[in-house]
Amino acid sequence: MKKFLALILAALLTFGCVSMAVAEDAKRPLEGVTLSYWYPMWAWESQFVGTGDMSDLTFYASLEEQLGCTIEWILPPVDDAAAKAALNVLLASSDLPDIVTHPYYTYYPSGNDAAIADGVYIDLKPLLPEYAPNYWKLLQEDEEMMKQVTTDEGHIWCLYMIDSFAQPSYSGPVWRKDFIEKVDGKLPETIDEMYELLTKFKNELGLQYPIYDDGVNYLPFAWGVKNDFFLDEEGKVQYGPIQEGWKEYLKTMHKWYAEGLLAEDYQAPEDNKQSWVNGKIGVAYQGFNNMTEIVPLAQAANVEGFAMIASEYPTLEAGQQVRFKAVHAYRAQQNCTAITADCENPEAALMFLDAKFTEENILASNYGVEGEHWDMVDGKPVYRDEMAYPTEPGMTLGIYLYKYALGKGPYYRIMDRNWFTHLPEAIDAMYLWDGSTDGGTGDIADPFISMPVEEGEEYSAIVNDAQTYANEARVKFITGEWDIETKWDEYVATIEGMDIETAIEIKQGAVDRYNAR
Repeated sequence: MKKFLALILAALLTFGCVSMAVAEDAKRPLEGVTLSYWYPMWAWESQFVGTGDMSDLTFYASLEEQLGCTIEWILPPVDDAAAKAALNVLLASSDLPDIVTHPYYTYYPSGNDAAIADGVYIDLKPLLPEYAPNYWKLLQEDEEMMKQVTTDEGHIWCLYMIDSFAQPSYSGPVWRKDFIEKVDGKLPETIDEMYELLTKFKNELGLQYPIYDDGVNYLPFAWGVKNDFFLDEEGKVQYGPIQEGWKEYLKTMHKWYAEGLLAEDYQAPEDNKQSWVNGKIGVAYQGFNNMTEIVPLAQAANVEGFAMIASEYPTLEAGQQVRFKAVHAYRAQQNCTAITADCENPEAALMFLDAKFTEENILASNYGVEGEHWDMVDGKPVYRDEMAYPTEPGMTLGIYLYKYALGKGPYYRIMDRNWFTHLPEAIDAMYLWDGSTDGGTGDIADPFISMPVEEGEEYSAIVNDAQTYANEARVKFITGEWDIETKWDEYVATIEGMDIETAIEIKQGAVDRYNAR
């Protein structure tokens, strides 16, 4: 950890060398500038903003003071669906604000290149080197990230939140470690070993949920498929639910279901957290953060010996690695912030956004105010106890960061700034899951690939129908309502009849264009 933080601080010093290069002599380089900013808040941000606006929060108040500018905040409804609806109304208007941050995983409806062609947003790429040198330098240092933030036509349509490193895969199989010990078992590496352990859970401990779900998020990896499109070893797009590997996964799940290892109510099981605490679960698909949440619940309930442990994604043979990640994270995060074509001073708008990537503001946006929320100790920032371990009911460091630092929009997020608040075994779990893959060579960079409007509409229509049918069929195959040996060919033919090959071709085209950027 110390070594990593030292590297981060060294990087910060490097960023500082180019900070506000366009206005080296100006203490307040945007003196007198007013910018309008449409910004969809997180719920926690809105809690601190109240009836005010984002300028009431510590970081933005300081940033406006540093630069000399005034931000006129336009805050849509906090509810995500309502914010997306408000964005569509905004984009259809004839009077756009200067800056727009998109709700999470939301893009311009007709595609990012279309946003520029339609005269809604501007192409930032020509302006970045001069007016956003800190952000531009980050992109220059990471070839893959540069490809991700660039459109098929070579534009850069927005600024992303940039993580200091891509988070390891943060979800996977988590077990009751004490239950494994009770049955004299071991953490399984393979599907067969997993089956043996689940059988012991059922027969010796009588668990209601030896496995809590059908493992669709990670078990098919063992057979080289996933419940989605993926890349085969030749880099060609395939659709998982019609592959032979998917059939083998379904056969295994049916066997487990028939033997009571997968409960009859697995589609709508009892509450996850409470079932862990009540001793009903042997293994479940969980996030690393869930481990940190559940263990204290068990301790509060005085569950003797309660312990959780993660395992690698199981494979067919010991020592293998799977080709997918349950969650494939990227450094460029999906809260994209664009500058509209109505902005009369896009250079100033870029300078405002880029200021968050300077040395001083990277620290402030991640930790708050030095001497108030954190101190530099042995060359690294350390939260003060009142920040790291708040005594106010319901308050956590993660929530405080929305008040004193940043949580959304373009900034440089130091990924492990609050990982010390998690259980060590939860942090270890992420690296364990990540290490059991070959890096995710079979995964498609879905957040960053794009399709022309008409192709995208055709693709979505096909995939929505096919995936709905595949998910319904999965349940029927697992429960035995459909016999897989007699029904499989008909099932595949049905999906092929939905024109899945066209969807595959469209997806392949998008992947090829991404690879050519």
